[in-house]
Amino acid sequence: MIILAILFILPILAGWFFRRKIVVVESKTINSPPDVLYKKVQDLTSWQEWSAWSTHNDPALAVNFGDRQQGRGAVLEWKGSKMGKGKLEITGAKPNKELVIDSGFHTNRFKVQHQLLFSPNDTGCHLIWKATVTTKYSSVARLLGRLFMRNLRRDIQIGLQLLAQIA
Repeated sequence: MIILAILFILPILAGWFFRRKIVVVESKTINSPPDVLYKKVQDLTSWQEWSAWSTHNDPALAVNFGDRQQGRGAVLEWKGSKMGKGKLEITGAKPNKELVIDSGFHTNRFKVQHQLLFSPNDTGCHLIWKATVTTKYSSVARLLGRLFMRNLRRDIQIGLQLLAQIA
């Protein structure tokens, strides 16, 4: 009984030592001008083509858009059996240079701010995707945040690969 109690309590206690904010940065050089990539990413209706957060990953995914589908103020909400419920909104935009996207996953248990930076180079565009995750205060949320980050990193890498393919 004591061993079971320790195995249950130890991860919960360990969660208190994790930070609430976690940062993931991925980047890729894509053979496409920054304006072409920017146009594709800032249009939320095109996310089905290149994002891991699409019906490719969750066939039961239902997506709804706000009044705007492009640029600052554009909103996308989703609900799926695998991906749960969430929302993202473009909160900052510098054409062909930067997009800032705020999102909430699993009823805002994990809030993520995405910053996408578009930099021209000799072969097209170097795209840097920085995601900052903020978990709730509980130790369990902090522990789950580490698991969530692994999936988020993988999803960002998939998105960058798909963007490179369609660009």
